[in-house]
Amino acid sequence: MPRTSTKSIEANENLKASAKATFQQNSPLVETVQMITRGLIPGVPKEVTIRAIQRKDKKKLLMGNVDDPLLSLLQECIVAPNNFNVYNLLGFEAEYLLYRLRVLTYGAEYTFKEDCPYCRHLNDVNIDLSNIPIIDVPDDFTITFDISLPVSGDVLTCKLLTEGEKININKSAKQFKEEAGNQTADIDMIWESRIIAINGDSKIAPIEISQYLDNMNDYDSEYFMEYYVQKEGNYGLQTKLKFNCDNCGKFVESNMPSIYTFFRPKFTFDTTKWW
Repeated sequence: MPRTSTKSIEANENLKASAKATFQQNSPLVETVQMITRGLIPGVPKEVTIRAIQRKDKKKLLMGNVDDPLLSLLQECIVAPNNFNVYNLLGFEAEYLLYRLRVLTYGAEYTFKEDCPYCRHLNDVNIDLSNIPIIDVPDDFTITFDISLPVSGDVLTCKLLTEGEKININKSAKQFKEEAGNQTADIDMIWESRIIAINGDSKIAPIEISQYLDNMNDYDSEYFMEYYVQKEGNYGLQTKLKFNCDNCGKFVESNMPSIYTFFRPKFTFDTTKWW
């Protein structure tokens, strides 16, 4: 039988001890997370308990046909409440729970590469995910809000979409693209779905909303979209980062990579001790 060297055994034991220390200090394997929306959204409680990702969770994703792999992974890791549906989450809160799941499972240290805009040097940027600022919603938060357009003066009553609603809209848009050849169906349908009333009229048909958007003054259109994006992205993880370039030393402002890139741990091994 092949023999395992003493150094190899020692290296493996050191790796296990290091991992154990990391999770004991920073990452309990179960965590109760206080939700950003604090119970103000129907179907979303004030807190959710999650557990760290297990190997079987990823295997289950590979065996099934799921709409969103990471949301499905998150659903598998919900401990309580039992009937909680992650597809009821708004986008910024789904992102936050995934972020907490990442830290819980793999730790808070994360390194990514970022170009310096001044000298084009590729920097290794190290961040501590546990220190990323979080903004909760205010006490009067609702998923509906009005946007007054600056040119026409029209008032659009809009709503923030849940992750489940976005997935269903994308499915319908994909089908419409295939059947009608409409290449902008996904963009059109997502924006139509965000409007629930125009000048107080909530009985307006989807086709009428579509026609209204097509005929909208472009200044109003840009204003509407930017206002909505700002409203949607004002809460949760604040992903602006600042660092100094390793090469030219200049101050660089950047954005944290999408949380959807975080679910692969990185390891550094001292291979000189293995043999």
